[in-house]
This record gives sequence, structure tokens and C-alpha cells, in this order.
Amino acid sequence: MIRFACLADAHIGRHSSAAPEETALRAFARVVDQVIAEPADALLIAGDLFDSRAAQYPARRALVDHLKRLKQHNIPVVAVAGNHDPEALRDFHRSFPDLLHLLGDTAWEEIDLKGIRILGRSFVKSRAANLLDGFHALPDSRPTVALLHADIDAASPYNPVRLDELRGRGVGAWVLGHVHLPRLWSDPPAAYIGSPQALDPGEPGPHGFRWLTWDNTRFQFSDLIPVSSVRYESLTLTSTDGQSVEDGIEEALAQNDFGTARLFLRIHLRIRGERPHIPEGPVTEETLTWQVMSTEDCPPVDLAAEAEQSDARGQAARLLLALEDAENPAAYTSADTLIDQLLADLEDRRDKLRIPPGEHFDVLRGTPETDRLAAVRALRTALASVLTAGRRAT
Repeated sequence: MIRFACLADAHIGRHSSAAPEETALRAFARVVDQVIAEPADALLIAGDLFDSRAAQYPARRALVDHLKRLKQHNIPVVAVAGNHDPEALRDFHRSFPDLLHLLGDTAWEEIDLKGIRILGRSFVKSRAANLLDGFHALPDSRPTVALLHADIDAASPYNPVRLDELRGRGVGAWVLGHVHLPRLWSDPPAAYIGSPQALDPGEPGPHGFRWLTWDNTRFQFSDLIPVSSVRYESLTLTSTDGQSVEDGIEEALAQNDFGTARLFLRIHLRIRGERPHIPEGPVTEETLTWQVMSTEDCPPVDLAAEAEQSDARGQAARLLLALEDAENPAAYTSADTLIDQLLADLEDRRDKLRIPPGEHFDVLRGTPETDRLAAVRALRTALASVLTAGRRAT
């Protein structure tokens, strides 16, 4: 079996916004450690190894050392340039051509690794039209992996590519960069690898790299291999009758496995009854830092009792209970249907307003996690307004 380690959007030169000492370069070093330990047959990088042209210089000595380690273990590195590092990666490659293969400087280019064709196309400047326009039919049916930095299904200046354009090109797996949140597709086999280090609160969840294996019949991406030393998450907590935020966090941590990374929590606090003490600014406790970013006063009503009613208040109460009872699929169905409708309405408004979804507009563009969180919050607010309204006289 052949195993490639897949990486993207390392952004060497940056650090996690909440922890300046946790750098992208350190995350890259952890990837190298694991790639050597496994080992890998190659390391494939789908763009934005560097954050900028200037960022390469302070990191050069350390990066060269890491790449030399890979070379000593006979692990080749193959990369394409993304929108952040078209000049930086070319500068680095000119200085150290024996440490990595840079593909697709002006056109699609390939290299053979153990009988597998690795294709790639680099950004020439910080913006690019659809780079698939220069993708020609493959001359044979060899197993093929393609590296591409692209904005999938988005109208943007950063190589906008429709997902269906990746199909039918004879490529067995697409290793993609640009979006920092990891994502997998099965048709075609493709993956946004995501950034190895969580760099800001807009990048929740685990971050790392993926294995891509070839078993002589098909390619398969592994689950994410976490390497980020920082994890950002947003939580909605409910405080009832003055329950402390700390108690709510403790319960949430007992129910969720956030791994061993340093955790930064942004909290939306729903308050029922007495208002708890809410500290100003962030609170740090060992490897956990949290901050209440917003609050929402919930209706002082007995939801269970209201849910027994057949009027609009009863329906609102049942939906709110369903949102809070994710372990009960039957109860959640009706609320989930409303959320899906909210998401569809949101997408329709994006189209009508023609919001440009560039690389800094991931939330506007629509990722399942952030959209659903916003939709749930909007739905809760709407339902709460129904419950706080008076009953009509009958």
C-alpha cells in the first residue's frame, strides 16, 4: 500500500490569534515528525505553505532543517503555490530546488511517485481564474492524484472551481487547499485538508493533515490526523436560576471530546431566571480560555407545560425543547426542518444581495457548521419571541 501525507494552508509566518507562541511553523514541524514516524511515501502540499513572501525569510532556516529531515528519510515533498505564496514558494524553490518539487509554474505539470502520477497547478499571482481551463486529457489511465488550491463552488477571485468540474478527468483523488476548515467529498474523491494549526476563532474543530492511501484499486482519504496545539470552539450554554458559567462549561466539557489541544471557547449564554455572574473579558484556567461573547434572555416559562398546549406557544415550546434534545431524533426532526428552511432562505438572500464570498467570507459563503449555528440561534430568538408574547383572548 502507498501512503501520501496531505497538507495544505500551513501559512508559515502566522500564529494562532489567541496564543502568539503557537505558530504555524511549529505545527508544520509536528506534521514532519508524524510523517517520518509512520512513514509516508511522500508529503503533498496543496498551496499556501507560506503566509506571504516576507514570511518565508524568518522561517527559512527552520523550514530547511525540517525538509532536510524528510529528504534524509527518502520522503519527497511535492507542492503547488496558493494565493498567499506564489512569489514566496518560487523564491524558496529557487534557493533550495533539491528540497521540494514545485509543480505547475505556468501550466499543469506532473511527477511520477512509485507509479502514481502527481499532477499540480500553481498560482502565478495572488489571484487566479479557473485553473482547470488548462487541464488537458490525461494520456493514460495511471492512478492519478491532483494538487490544487481552489475555491470550490464559490464566486471568488481565488481560482473558483465548481465541484462537478473535478469529475470525469481521470483523477483518482483531489488534494485541495484554500479553505481552512477540513472537508471531504466522495464524488469525486476530494478533500480540503484544512490548516494544520487553528489560526483564529473562525476555524473551529480539529486541524491537522490527512493520509491518502492507494491499495492498487482506489484512493482513500483518512480521518483527520490532529496536530494543532490550539482549538477554537463556540458553545451555546444555558444558565438556569443563576447557575454559574463555570458549571455550564464543566458539563459541556464532560459531554464533548475536544482533545488535548489548548482550548479557546467563545460562549453564547442563554439565561433563564436569575442572571449569573459574567466575567468581563477572557478567563484562563490552565489549558482552557473562555469568554462570554453574547447573552440571550430566555422566556421565564415552563417549556414542558407550554409544550402540552395546541396553540402557537405550544408549537414554539415543542420546537425549543427539540433543539435542546439533540439525543432524541424524533423530537429534533421538526426543528431540523425549520433550520433547513432558514438555511435555504439565507442562501437565497446571499444570491439576491450578490455578496462576494472571497476567502475572508467563509461564514457568508456558508459552511455547514457556522450556518447551522447561526440558524439555530435565529430560530431560538424567533421562538422565544412567540413565548414571551401574550396569549390571545379566546
